[in-house]
Amino acid sequence: MNAPMFVKIDRYKKVSFIMDRLHKRLGDAKVVLRRISELKRAEDEEIISWQNEISKIESKVAFIEDALARTKEQ
Repeated sequence: MNAPMFVKIDRYKKVSFIMDRLHKRLGDAKVVLRRISELKRAEDEEIISWQNEISKIESKVAFIEDALARTKEQ
């Protein structure tokens, strides 16, 4: 059975204050986590862009090497 619980007013106020601070800190943590997630997404996009650029450069280098090899054979 649920018996009534009596808490001193000063303890209640202290617990209430702590709970308010806890909720604020949780909200702050959510904001920080959201920002980190946004930064990670942007970083991932940048890495993909760099990988694409490297692939393009590799293709160009292979083309030049092939052209040089054909010129050397002639």
